[in-house]
Amino acid sequence: MHRFQGELKDAEAEPKGISETELARARKRLGKVYQNYPVLAEWIARNCRGNLSGFARNVGLEYDAVSAALYGRRRMDLSLIRKILAFTGLTFEEAFKSQKGGDERAEDKDGKSDKRAKARPGV
Repeated sequence: MHRFQGELKDAEAEPKGISETELARARKRLGKVYQNYPVLAEWIARNCRGNLSGFARNVGLEYDAVSAALYGRRRMDLSLIRKILAFTGLTFEEAFKSQKGGDERAEDKDGKSDKRAKARPGV
């Protein structure tokens, strides 16, 4: 279990143990987040009972920004990534590794490769 960094704002985010039934409900609530970022989604399911709104509030971010980024509707900016990593204690590789085996930095929301990343091989 990863550590919490910073002060918790809600009792709901405290890891007090979660039953298998509650964990299954939390996983279901997160839906597509599991497809995009399975390790981070599991962390949210176990530590915030799948409550993305509570997670965003505890991290100190707006729900809309966190939701859009985790569901793949917009790209994450560096400040959002840093806050998530600082709160969860996960590494970048753990939190943002996709089920495809890599991270999502070089793909757009449709899963197509970012041509700019390929066009600059020396960068």
